[in-house]
Amino acid sequence: MAILLFVFASIALSQNADCKSLTGCADCKNVVDTADQTVKVVCIKCSAGYHSTTDETDTEQVTCASCNSDDPAACAACSDASTCSQCSSGSYKDENSKCKSCTSKCAADKCANDKCTECPAGYYAPPPAEGATDISLNCVGCIADPTACKTCSNSTHCAECSDIAYLNTATNTCQVCDANCKAGSCQSTGKCDTCASGYWVNAGKCATFAHCPADSQDPVLGCKKCDANYFPSAGVCTRCDLHCDALSINQESGCTKCNQGYYPSNGICKACDSNCKAAGCNQETGVCTDCKTGYWPRNGICAICHEKCAEDKCNTTKGCEACKTNYFTESGSCVKCSPYCAEGKCDGLTGCTECTAGFYLSGDGRCTSCPELCVADKCDQVKGCTECQKPFELQTVNGFGMCQGAKDILIAIVAFCIVALI
Repeated sequence: MAILLFVFASIALSQNADCKSLTGCADCKNVVDTADQTVKVVCIKCSAGYHSTTDETDTEQVTCASCNSDDPAACAACSDASTCSQCSSGSYKDENSKCKSCTSKCAADKCANDKCTECPAGYYAPPPAEGATDISLNCVGCIADPTACKTCSNSTHCAECSDIAYLNTATNTCQVCDANCKAGSCQSTGKCDTCASGYWVNAGKCATFAHCPADSQDPVLGCKKCDANYFPSAGVCTRCDLHCDALSINQESGCTKCNQGYYPSNGICKACDSNCKAAGCNQETGVCTDCKTGYWPRNGICAICHEKCAEDKCNTTKGCEACKTNYFTESGSCVKCSPYCAEGKCDGLTGCTECTAGFYLSGDGRCTSCPELCVADKCDQVKGCTECQKPFELQTVNGFGMCQGAKDILIAIVAFCIVALI
């Protein structure tokens, strides 16, 4: 039996011990407990950042404790839990003689001699406390996103942005550029000059080449020729309209001919005026020439007939052909007759045919007042004034009699003399 135990112990001791179960242990070994003849794992060397709490005279095994509970890996060697005698590589000693790991808050290769000497991009070092000497820089992030700010004077004012951002001078902060903008191609306005592969610049932003064949992709102009049933509109592939004639789809310019009731505009089909008859819409221009009942085409668009248009007199191609009492037609619409039109003398087609005393017909179906210097009862319904009061003279203007006074004649003579002298 003793021989078997000896063999078992020898085999166990020859195996590599597993130190994972021992806190802060760098090296360990298997030993046989003489009391119960069982094999157990004991630590013989502490890891960096840990120190031995065992009596120095005990060389068979050690118990390890953390050098610095805040950052054990930062301390390479220590005599007790609070005193670090040497910081590990990549760490520095702070103002409290505590070893701290150099993280992204310290510039690469700038953590030496137990202190950080330079901050990385996106961080700055506030002024040290008065009287403080030879301590590590305490790097603080410039803004909420330190990756966008390259240099700054304090936590909120950025002086220079990284390649992925641009400086907003109004707020002194960095605004991140389009995620697909090529590094260094972001303007100070936020617009992108050059996009990454697979994208193109569309109004300063990076757009994808959706529905665009690889050989038709232009990084500046966008897509030049699209997949079937799509066409390029300002570089973007747009789906052809469902109302496009199946045989009139151009992969470069879009739809060239639409179904009835629609017309092509910049490659897409636009609906004709909703009040236009399907056959009355020009399929090339969209201009309507024949509207639905109650409407008429005015400047190519269907307008509702005037409310004073006589019943059944709204022509769907010409407009109102006859108006109700005291109204007359003009350019397809209805116009109210002049209040100086003689009673019962307003024709629904031509307007006023006779005016009241003191007014004459001006030729457009309206009544115009005779000149106040016209002799009473000398205002002709057709010719206007036929005789003026003395010393005013009768003048014909646009076919109608007008009265010109001596003052007007004098002004005309003076004006003529001035022109002659010049």
